[in-house]
Amino acid sequence: MKLLTTLLVLGASLHNVNADEYIPPSKTIMYFLRWNTNAQFQKFDAVMTAPPIKNSGDVYLWPGLQDVDQTGVFQEVLQGIYGGTGKWWMQTMWCCSNSQRGDGIDVLPGNKIAISNTLSGDRVNWLTNVTVGSISNNEPFALGYKAMNQAILCIEVQQGAAWDFGPLTWENVVMVVNTTDHAFCLIEPENWNDLTIYSMTKPKAVTKDGLTTCTIDKIVMERPA
Repeated sequence: MKLLTTLLVLGASLHNVNADEYIPPSKTIMYFLRWNTNAQFQKFDAVMTAPPIKNSGDVYLWPGLQDVDQTGVFQEVLQGIYGGTGKWWMQTMWCCSNSQRGDGIDVLPGNKIAISNTLSGDRVNWLTNVTVGSISNNEPFALGYKAMNQAILCIEVQQGAAWDFGPLTWENVVMVVNTTDHAFCLIEPENWNDLTIYSMTKPKAVTKDGLTTCTIDKIVMERPA
């Protein structure tokens, strides 16, 4: 897998520079859980609780989908807004070849962020919805031609930042995949380099009409290992 390379290229997008010219920070650490499948995702939903902001550097928290060719990551990125605002900023994006960015939403620590990504019926667009309280963004991304086969929950820290904000909690995680094989759901997710201490409730898998729905009520990325 080349996810780490892809994520470092993501840093170019987040820092608004050309990916070919981007030099990754020397102190970038990725803490992530990944569900690999051999089939196309149809849906990926989760509710994230925004943690406190510690203002210790560049911190990016996100769920994402990666395609089988590993050309990029489709994700909703929660990024700290510094300068004493005490706010996070949530933005949907595709990174990095032919990158696309959606509108953003201000997020306060403690807010619950409902995130939904659904492949359109005609398989042209990924339809994303991000809701925080009474504010909601609905946006299409023309990425239906990409075979998304991996789901990721990630904590990314750069420029000497630290995972110092406590646990990151995900609830109502739902993955719908075009397969009748339950294995991707019922086994433990990949824990990149065993860097993350995490806990999760028992996954539940249901298959109907050739689609398997995997539901995990709660996942807590507790702390670095």
